[in-house]
Amino acid sequence: MKKISFITLMLLAVTSMSFAQTITGTPHDMSAQAWNTMASNKLCGVCHTPHNAMAVSQAPLWSHTTSSTVYTMYTSAQSSTFNATPGAAPGGNSLLCLSCHDGTVALNNHIGNTLPLGSTLGVAYPTTTTLVGAALTNDHPISFTYDAALVTADGALRPITTAALGGTIATKMLFGGKMECASCHNPHNNQYTSFQRMTNNASQLCLTCHIK
Repeated sequence: MKKISFITLMLLAVTSMSFAQTITGTPHDMSAQAWNTMASNKLCGVCHTPHNAMAVSQAPLWSHTTSSTVYTMYTSAQSSTFNATPGAAPGGNSLLCLSCHDGTVALNNHIGNTLPLGSTLGVAYPTTTTLVGAALTNDHPISFTYDAALVTADGALRPITTAALGGTIATKMLFGGKMECASCHNPHNNQYTSFQRMTNNASQLCLTCHIK
């Protein structure tokens, strides 16, 4: 039992180190912000906590307060441009992204922070292009099912069996069969800027799913 526990702890430590190496110095590195008053774990602690985590199934050991905002989902005036059935609300890991990026929850609202949750003293909110807001009508649609039926109906989407990111669209870009924020973004790696999961030079990221 002790051996298994030790191995588990070592794996967690290595995983944490790999995340830190890619997050450090990126916009998701908030360790130097004045409002980040934790005595330790300033780098990861805004989103994650090793103890007493929130009951959020989409992310391990989640720390940041989630939003209770009612979102306006994507719609298109031209029905031919969006053949999917939009979800009634963001789902999966998209809600975790929006807990910061909808601008309604302060960045300091996380477990272990010494400021009162909800405090506006010395805290920050996303601004400019990082502020998605609650109206998702002008952003890429999320939380819709991407399957063979949608590919057929749309006519300009690649099959979910198409190679992508070392696997396929189905295995590497969909979550529960749905397109979510993390389909295109990796919050732990900013190698391609904007936390994109691959380069978008010559629209390569877009063309992974779209045929244009």
